Amino acid sequence: MKRILALTLGICFCLGGAAWATMVTVSKTGPSSFTTIQAGIGGAGVAGTVTVLDSSTYVEDVTIKMAAAGVTIRAAPGQRPTIRALNHRTDAIYLALGIGADPTKPYDHMGVSVQAPCALVGLNIENTSTTTNFTPAFGGGTYLTACAIAIHSPSVLVLDCRMSGPTGGFPSGGDWATALVIAWGGTAANATFEGCTITGGEYGLINETFGRSIPSFTTSTLAASNCTISSATTSNVTLDAGYAMLTTCTIRNGQSNGVSCGGGRASLVGCDIVDNANCGLELDYNDSFALTGDQPIVTATDCLIARNRGSGQDGNVRIGDGRLTLTRCIIALPQNTQAIFMDDNNPGSPELPTSCTLDMNFCDIYSPGHDCFSFDLDVMQHPIRVAVKNTIMVGRNGLLMRNPSFNPCSIRYSDLFVTDTATSGVTTSNNVTIAPQYLLDYYPSWSGRRDGYFYYNENLNVGEAGAFIGSRGLYPGPAATRRWARYE
Repeated sequence: MKRILALTLGICFCLGGAAWATMVTVSKTGPSSFTTIQAGIGGAGVAGTVTVLDSSTYVEDVTIKMAAAGVTIRAAPGQRPTIRALNHRTDAIYLALGIGADPTKPYDHMGVSVQAPCALVGLNIENTSTTTNFTPAFGGGTYLTACAIAIHSPSVLVLDCRMSGPTGGFPSGGDWATALVIAWGGTAANATFEGCTITGGEYGLINETFGRSIPSFTTSTLAASNCTISSATTSNVTLDAGYAMLTTCTIRNGQSNGVSCGGGRASLVGCDIVDNANCGLELDYNDSFALTGDQPIVTATDCLIARNRGSGQDGNVRIGDGRLTLTRCIIALPQNTQAIFMDDNNPGSPELPTSCTLDMNFCDIYSPGHDCFSFDLDVMQHPIRVAVKNTIMVGRNGLLMRNPSFNPCSIRYSDLFVTDTATSGVTTSNNVTIAPQYLLDYYPSWSGRRDGYFYYNENLNVGEAGAFIGSRGLYPGPAATRRWARYE
């Protein structure tokens, strides 16, 4: 709460030093200033505070505009009010996306529409609509048609909120999201989610810039920490442009991908990406939304990417375009396929020539019965580069590469404990073959426990400068007694 107070006061001073901001209340069940949240926002005005006193469901379309810039909408202590989209808003701002352009479908279905700086605290935000409500304004393609919350403003904080979208029954011709951060035209978007849950929708959490649709664009920026994002049908997290940082988030039980990166820059720190039906983490340039040539560049540090089931050759981690850097990560137990798969997914598409690049340092690959790395060599036209060091690899095959002059790959200071072939067409040096002696307490589904591994082999101090290798190799302490720090 101190953070919210500081944010609110900071916005007050920035908007002209309103020292005595208006405070109003909303309730359906008892005395209050207003009975709807939208009326409360109007009453609070610039830098005001709207406190919802009950846990009622408010069926309405909530819009936050500059007339209420800096407003805080919060639940009273012990209450959990719900904003459920009415989907009857008509807002000319969405005409730029083709929404509401069809006179027979005049309403947008954007749920809570955030068009000005604000803070949302302790709310449930829902939109279960699957109604198509737009006319494509840019000549074909697919356009977002509904979401629980749409943010296209700088300085937005969403704290301890539960956001949910529809769970199925999506007709063709549109996209359905739960939480959307989007920049277009001259409107920047900058949002922070803390301690939130985001469930359902075709896409759970999206960071997007409509640079393809509207050439004059600004960059969207997304930060999420301590959030749980789950159960989307296409991708739990979609990062197609701008900048994104996800810290200690759990991304699980998606019906397809966990995290899909189509463009821009993204950083994942301390995240669990588990039990998704297809890839856990995928990099694949999205030429529908990402700017031309803006292939994704992603770093993942201290992340667990485990038990994602894959389909075909998609892998626990898949790199179709762009660059991925993995440091102190665990890539474990792909259910149906290899740990890491790399390819050029669309060699005949209009994508600019690119490459699939992976840098891995102090990581673990645990893929018993499957390959540690696999490549689609039949369609591959762009160069693949892999550099691995200080890493433990357990699987059927290690890293096998044809045409090493076109696809330079190297493994150094690593342990390759495989049942078939460790390397082929790969530059190697200072590697060992030592049973890493994991004790794996396998759980059928992720339950929040992080004590599945116990690393105790003192022989694995074979990294650069004599370091212990693997995802905990940089941490001090005797190997015989050291548990994985992130599981404690």
